[in-house]
Amino acid sequence: MTSRFINDKAAEVIAAADAGDTRRVVQVMAEAIKENTASAEQTVAAVTRAVNQQKGR
Repeated sequence: MTSRFINDKAAEVIAAADAGDTRRVVQVMAEAIKENTASAEQTVAAVTRAVNQQKGR
């Protein structure tokens, strides 16, 4: 199960991407990596999975 933190970051990534704000996408991912207790690789993978789930992929 994906944590609320990861789901929230995924929603922020989606909103930024939909707005074409690539800087914000990078910023949100950097925040997620900094704030999450998992490794950077695990955090990026978790956010990516959550984005795909939220977008129905």
